[in-house]
Amino acid sequence: MGLLGQMRRSGSSAKDPDTRLLSELQARGANLSRPRHVIHTIGFQHRDGADQAAATAERAGWQATVGDPVDGALWSLRIEDTRVVDDTTVRAFRAWFERLAADHRGIYEGWEAAAKP
Repeated sequence: MGLLGQMRRSGSSAKDPDTRLLSELQARGANLSRPRHVIHTIGFQHRDGADQAAATAERAGWQATVGDPVDGALWSLRIEDTRVVDDTTVRAFRAWFERLAADHRGIYEGWEAAAKP
């Protein structure tokens, strides 16, 4: 399970999930100036929205995979690449992925990243 999943499971209540994740990465020894594997997830009610958002993400240089819904859940779009994640980049990523989700009737679920590059 990734860092985001662990934090969701623990019920962490910090107000800013980006700051919380960056702090967790640093606590695990991450040097935030180095690129690392990062994953963003968006949920969709309909497959066509997920496919369209995946195509947009791929044109922007990301790798995108649409996953089938499990037990009535949303279609899951997993978007990943190796990028620097720091206070500036994660805010830009969040804004871009929230807009991507909204443009295709999805819900941005968040991101996670490897502690070590």
